[in-house]
Amino acid sequence: MTAAPSPPPDIPAAPSRPPEQPAQPDPALAVPASSPDVPADRSLPPENPHLGSIVDESLLADAIDRALVSVRAEGPLRILNYTPRATYDRAWNQATLTCRGLIVDADDRVVARPFPKFFGPAEPDAPPVPEGRPMVVTGKLDGSLGIAYQHPDGGIRLATRGSLSSDQAVEATNIWHEKYAGVRFRHGVTPLFEIIYPGNRIVTDYGDMRDLVLLAVIDVHTGADLPLEVINWPGPRAPRHDFGSFAELVDHVSSAQESAREGYVVRFDMGSDRPHVRLKLKFPAYVVTHRMLTGLTAARVWEIVAVADAACRGLSRRTAATRLRLAPEVVDTLFDRGPDVVRSVRADLPEEFWPWYDACVAEFHTAADGLIGRYESLVDQAQRESTPGDDRGFAEATKRLSSQAGLPSGPMFAIGRGRPEAYTSIWVQLRPHGTGDSPQW
Repeated sequence: MTAAPSPPPDIPAAPSRPPEQPAQPDPALAVPASSPDVPADRSLPPENPHLGSIVDESLLADAIDRALVSVRAEGPLRILNYTPRATYDRAWNQATLTCRGLIVDADDRVVARPFPKFFGPAEPDAPPVPEGRPMVVTGKLDGSLGIAYQHPDGGIRLATRGSLSSDQAVEATNIWHEKYAGVRFRHGVTPLFEIIYPGNRIVTDYGDMRDLVLLAVIDVHTGADLPLEVINWPGPRAPRHDFGSFAELVDHVSSAQESAREGYVVRFDMGSDRPHVRLKLKFPAYVVTHRMLTGLTAARVWEIVAVADAACRGLSRRTAATRLRLAPEVVDTLFDRGPDVVRSVRADLPEEFWPWYDACVAEFHTAADGLIGRYESLVDQAQRESTPGDDRGFAEATKRLSSQAGLPSGPMFAIGRGRPEAYTSIWVQLRPHGTGDSPQW
């Protein structure tokens, strides 16, 4: 019998308990009641700020018009979130960075303000590391971001980054009312959580843990982090880690062979009047594991690139499926993505997959261009060695030349006759034999 996987050291599996007993705070995630590196609590204006006071409204309107920010309404509330297009186009500005699950009411009052979009330190849009600023490092948990807010109709609810009513948001709200119904927080602050439960597992196995892990409390007016003690949270908190410097943290992440934990988030305290700077660092082994669990292998990328090439050459769905030896539903799904299949798929991938995906696509294109070039050169030679209009002579030349080159002869005759399906036969030769990270022919 295979042993059950051990939970990661940061968050032990929640202890088993009768259903009627409330969960107890996880001591491994707790932080002291007062922390020396966070400022003292301060009073906040009772009225939530207007949307225009935290983001340039003309910039936001433009982002919405250009489909860089989505707006989803539910009752009196709307949630604003940057779109995959913003990510793919790297269209980062004040509006797109701020709209990461921003919730506003019918009067454009900000109901909840999560921390802004943040990056890995090696990403081109990452801010410079703020030298000399206080640094707090916490574990990056492998669930969904939960945004707590006070609903206009009463009661506390949680949203996820793009939805007020996603499955994760509904489950998080249920967890809140089952375990933390007595917890209150005032207007003007936004508690943020990691939503963890067995049905929301991505890579890390948290066992039977079903809870909300406190990540941060954000000042809605300024976007700055507040002390976690602003709310009297009895549940788990993101685990803290000590590193002497940012460079030490980077060295640790790059050399660690961690696949069960996601990584770290480092926060630089920028003061009480502005959002703090965050950077995320993910263990390389975790990224590979995540990609494999999503089914994204070199073979899947080959399907995407080969179908894209067939579509560009004007082949029908049926012809592409037959010639590439793919299931019709696979080809239909990719054709339905529009004229730029490769870009469309990339936009849906987690950003940490992009370097690998881009390299894989480039490797397939390089290999295809080289093989197509060889075939076209052999076709030119066969045509020179045969009489125009002599199909039999041309066919004999293609067989002889392809045999000398160690290549199947099928594509040569089709290329000589200008038939686009010839190129699908070439792509079939490049189909990976393995299921690993890189093309294997």
